[in-house]
Amino acid sequence: MKMPKLIITTLATLFLSGCALPKLPELNLLGPRDLTPEELEAQRRIDLENSGVHTRKCEAAFDDIRSTVKIGMSSPDIRAAMNGSWVHHAMIHPIGPRAGWIPLELSDKPTLEFLIALYPNQDDFSNYTVYVQLTRPEQIRFERLSSFCRRFLTGNLRDPKIKILQYALDDNVNHIERLPHPLPLEEDILTDRGDVGTQGPVPETQ
Repeated sequence: MKMPKLIITTLATLFLSGCALPKLPELNLLGPRDLTPEELEAQRRIDLENSGVHTRKCEAAFDDIRSTVKIGMSSPDIRAAMNGSWVHHAMIHPIGPRAGWIPLELSDKPTLEFLIALYPNQDDFSNYTVYVQLTRPEQIRFERLSSFCRRFLTGNLRDPKIKILQYALDDNVNHIERLPHPLPLEEDILTDRGDVGTQGPVPETQ
């Protein structure tokens, strides 16, 4: 059936006059936008805080440390007292001299400090962290420090001169527990935890 000439003429006139047609919805062909680093960090924290399993595991690790670890223990002492299964699921970072504020007392004595993230997510982040200070051996390379600390905590470091001197438990929410000396109140509520620093290698030991 042929379209009446009047209708054809009207449609042609509307088209040529630039008559606005209904606007179609825009298609997002690029997918969702990428989150900013700040948004990613906030999402990681929310995911971990909402994970009841993660919280229970980390609190159990804190309880294991509180109930068994005494200042002055050697690696064999740690092995005999602590459950330590959490050590195999932790990320261990050596803390260098350029680190920010950490909840440990530092002195001129040769020591090693470590930050231990408990049950971290795929980005090595955890809101439960342990700070540990150990006696420093005479010679060790920086790239071996994480393994050195893990061996100590799992009871596989035989040197009896290496001992635990301090530790602190930080849940990033309430407060920081530190042994042997509790943090002063004004430091306990600090929110600037500082970043893990780096340091150069020192002479290697066999």
